[in-house]
Amino acid sequence: MSTELEKQKKDLPNKRSNYIANLVFDIIFLIVVNLLPGWNVSFLTDQFPAVLRIINVCIGIQASANLMLIMYKPLPLHHITQVVLSGVGFYLAYTLFTVFPFDFTSLGGPVGKALQFFPFRIVLKVLFGIGMAANGIKGIISLIKFAVSVNRDS
Repeated sequence: MSTELEKQKKDLPNKRSNYIANLVFDIIFLIVVNLLPGWNVSFLTDQFPAVLRIINVCIGIQASANLMLIMYKPLPLHHITQVVLSGVGFYLAYTLFTVFPFDFTSLGGPVGKALQFFPFRIVLKVLFGIGMAANGIKGIISLIKFAVSVNRDS
């Protein structure tokens, strides 16, 4: 009986190691994405700084949530945090979809030539659309899991 309980606890999504790994990734990604404008990446447009502010806010919210969940990790809090983070992810994907701060026509060399024939802009827009759909679905599922976990604890 106790091994079954241990297995259930092991399979729970609210593991400290997951939150720590996510926090480390958030910090690394935050550093890299903020260094991009200084690297003079040719495919970033003038609209990228506006999107960068939104990216920074989204990463900040995600990092704060992970930090909070490292310290305090009841399952209902995990699920409601996932609802919020899904909303943040949806907003970021929507912003990247609508603003689209990328222009791959400026790339030279063989990569630029290959991208002229490959509909990379369309592929990225489809991926951002999938990201919006995935975050919407994840938010709904997390909301249901939150309701179930709250009812289970009462």
